[in-house]
Amino acid sequence: MAKAEAVELVRRGVRQLKDRAQLIVDNIEVNKSEVTSQLDSARPTCDQVGWALSTIDPGDVDRLCVDTRQPPQPLVARVMDCVMIVFQRPLNAVEIDDDRRCIKPSWNESAKVSDIWSTVGDSVSGVLQ
Repeated sequence: MAKAEAVELVRRGVRQLKDRAQLIVDNIEVNKSEVTSQLDSARPTCDQVGWALSTIDPGDVDRLCVDTRQPPQPLVARVMDCVMIVFQRPLNAVEIDDDRRCIKPSWNESAKVSDIWSTVGDSVSGVLQ
């Protein structure tokens, strides 16, 4: 009898593990379908970004490569803030620019990654030429 009880105990343990594993598999299937749906909805945007990148001229890249010793034009600084947000880089604390009556761009933080920009600019210019 003890052997039969031990076998039944092992069977119950295996059944419990199987049920837990099935729950994990079911969750993975749900997550997979959600992620696939999100990827499918993001695909048109990625296609648009690819098209936009193909329209960049080397001259456009040269105009965006900014000397880090001087602050850039306000529009370039704001574009760099947007890029910093996209790449999840830190920004300066929010301060109001009294002259322009808006938020000051985080040029100090953007200048720190400008070396990356010049590298990207050189690479894009090389590819476009």
